[in-house]
Formats: sequence, C-alpha cells, structure tokens
Amino acid sequence: MGIGIKNTKNGYGSIAIFLHWLMAVLIIALIILGLYMVKLPDVGFNIQKIVLILWHKEVGMVVLALASVRLGWRLNNIIPIYRPMFLSGKNLLPDASI
Repeated sequence: MGIGIKNTKNGYGSIAIFLHWLMAVLIIALIILGLYMVKLPDVGFNIQKIVLILWHKEVGMVVLALASVRLGWRLNNIIPIYRPMFLSGKNLLPDASI
C-alpha cells in the first residue's frame, strides 16, 4: 500500500511530504545564498551581487507562497496521530517490582 495524496490518521500524504521537503531545500538554499552574499565585497555597483539579491528575493517570495499553500493544505486535511519514535525511559527498563 503506497502513500496517498491526502493525509490519513496514520500518516501524511504525498502532497504534505512534498511541500515539507521542497520548503526545507529552498530555505537551506536561501541561507547558503545569503551567507555567500554577505561575504561579497561591498564596492559600489556590483552586477553579480545585485543579481544574487534579486534571486534571493524571488526564492524568498516562493517560500512565502509555499508556506501559504502548506498552511491551507494543513487546515483542510486531517492531522495524523502523533506516535513518538522513541520509547520513554520507563518502557526501556524491565519491570523491577516483585
């Protein structure tokens, strides 16, 4: 059984997963691009820096639009049941009561 498009009570759907990872990649790209731009020299009119700033703004607006889409998707879909990945400490130890 594959992942469906919409969320179910047991897990997220393919759209939610795709939006999550797409935004993660774009945000990491924005951070890397921003850190690179900060290291460029600030010497008057630099065409490379201007182009990078414009790309940074464009990608930032795409992330903002995707955040709106993702919020709308979350509000219109079921939220899966939370299942912790790790057991609590009391479940790891054997029962010591006699």
